Amino acid sequence: MARKNHYRERGTGSIYKKGDRFYLKIRINGKAKSYILRDKNDAPVTTRIEAEKAAALLRPVLRAEQKEEIALYIADARKMRKQVSLDLAQIWKIFLRESKNSETASKTLSGYQSALNLFLNWMSQKHPEIQKPEQIINDVAGEYFQELWDEHKVSAKTYNTYKQALHLIFKVITESAGLLCNPFDGIAHKTGVMESRNEFTSEQVQAIFDGFRTGFFYTSEQEGLGPGRKRVRKLVTQEYVPLYKDEMFVLLNLCCWTGCRGQDGCLMKWENIDLERRQITYIPQKTARKTSYRSVTLPIHPNLLEALQTARSWVSRNMQGEDYIIPQVAHRYQSNPSGIQKDVMKIIRCATGLETTGKKRTAHRVRNPNLYSLHSFRHTFVSFCANAGVPLDVVASIVGHGSTAMTRHYAHISDEAKGKAIGALPVLESAQEEVHAPDRELLLKQLSGLSTEELAKLVSNTTTNSTDTKDLKAG
Repeated sequence: MARKNHYRERGTGSIYKKGDRFYLKIRINGKAKSYILRDKNDAPVTTRIEAEKAAALLRPVLRAEQKEEIALYIADARKMRKQVSLDLAQIWKIFLRESKNSETASKTLSGYQSALNLFLNWMSQKHPEIQKPEQIINDVAGEYFQELWDEHKVSAKTYNTYKQALHLIFKVITESAGLLCNPFDGIAHKTGVMESRNEFTSEQVQAIFDGFRTGFFYTSEQEGLGPGRKRVRKLVTQEYVPLYKDEMFVLLNLCCWTGCRGQDGCLMKWENIDLERRQITYIPQKTARKTSYRSVTLPIHPNLLEALQTARSWVSRNMQGEDYIIPQVAHRYQSNPSGIQKDVMKIIRCATGLETTGKKRTAHRVRNPNLYSLHSFRHTFVSFCANAGVPLDVVASIVGHGSTAMTRHYAHISDEAKGKAIGALPVLESAQEEVHAPDRELLLKQLSGLSTEELAKLVSNTTTNSTDTKDLKAG
């Protein structure tokens, strides 16, 4: 009669004896399979101890076989085998068809497609033998991102953006492409140095807005003819005139006094403005989907109100059916957003003398980071509010942050505000006495060594100084 061991590790099968032979029975997908146990010389084992050793040697092979059979079972269950003819070139088309979120912004989709194209171009060079999505394994995905990090020196932010995009694309096409798993599972997230925009001081903000009235000037070195027609280089002062100067003035007021992002400022419409109630209401576009299109409402700052009243005069610049507050800037943003950013950075440099671009702190950056830009006005708004004592949860609701954690990242607390905070802390008298107790004991020892005449003279001087101090305060 067969004897079964009921105390084996779960999932490793069970050993039983039938006749004079030992067997290992294991279940795969509900079906039982038995394997005769043999020693290293391929002879059937004859004792229980030898059977245990043979089962331990056989177990890795059986587990591999089990995984393979389970994978095939899953593939059959999902009917994937009929769909393995999908080509790499069809991935994007299938992703768009299968994607459940039809409201994904066109800019976001463009980023996803760029990430996919970069990966497919890399594969055509490094792994031309791969022609089907199901041939892409985790090792290939890992090799791609390792090269992206080591050789191309992309920033941690760019690395993570590509990883997130590819992981999402392959997650969406899993069933249609016949994938048994997502090849981008397990790709580690990169942490890097955050390059944050700096905020402006109130004096710098004043200088920027004054520049729209007095002009933006800068010095540059130019070559010309000197005495004896010799070519000499000299510094020349020139004026920079921003494109659509009057509308750019309104844009900077919108960003500075509402804390809105550059995109929201450029595309702000008159339907968002209530001049009678002096309120502005808009939906931050970057976080619209995450916040279920929650709107932000806040009072209009006096400086912004004055700028908006001026802007009413150019409503006619809008094309038919448009309602933009700054129409020319809105059109330019939709075709060349980087041009607006560059102009804002020139304005900042001319008005304040600040260097708007810093140096790379890590090798994993393609470009030098921007220290001051249009986004700096958002940082400035949050910092102004924080330094004025406005609670962070209130500031978060104004600028459209989902939590105060991001608002803390934007809040650059001034030294003056920190000084006021420390100055508001109570001074504990008992703590002062304890601190000075050793000094008091030393003074008593010194006094005990003085003569009677010296003590009398010291008391007389102390009394005189005390009287003079009282007279001085009274005067």
